[in-house]
Amino acid sequence: MPLFSRLGSYRSELLDSAWFGAPADRDLFEYWGHMASLMPFELHPLMRWRMAEAADHRRSNAAISGHRHRHPGFEESALREVRERGPLSARELSGAGVSKGGWWGWSDGKRALEALFAAGLVAASGRRGFERLYDIPERVLPARVLALPTPKIEDAQRSLIRIAARALGVATEKDLCDYFRIRRRAGKDRIDELVEAGS
Repeated sequence: MPLFSRLGSYRSELLDSAWFGAPADRDLFEYWGHMASLMPFELHPLMRWRMAEAADHRRSNAAISGHRHRHPGFEESALREVRERGPLSARELSGAGVSKGGWWGWSDGKRALEALFAAGLVAASGRRGFERLYDIPERVLPARVLALPTPKIEDAQRSLIRIAARALGVATEKDLCDYFRIRRRAGKDRIDELVEAGS
């Protein structure tokens, strides 16, 4: 829908091949940019700091933290199953439980897979309609992307702020931070650094 609203009628198979094709043929990956976003591979290393934060159980959102407390070991079990059987949707995961209905009425399996997805331990390999399919990154992302060096958090955030500034043209500090959902305190520091450097 965003592409159609910006480009008008376009050949949707071009997007499908850039995202759903064989790993070596893909140009895009799905991850949490501003929201769930399709992004070019060069952004993957810039998002790894966020993946590391998500993997740190102390920084999880309340729904995922509560799920981990109620179901210890379930995420590890889900990851093993994806490695063995992937790609899987949340409802195909053993012991996934039942969705509570609605957009955010996630089953236990969906919560576990989303936590693994946020941490970069599984990747979106495609979709069946609206349903996300999860697999291990080695089967989704080209080896050349996985081999790219991971920048320091501050370097990654500065790069993301620069991208946001180019995309927005004119923006407030809040706008620049929100573009890639960088926390305001860290974003302010990165913006100050970029201004001081003349970037």
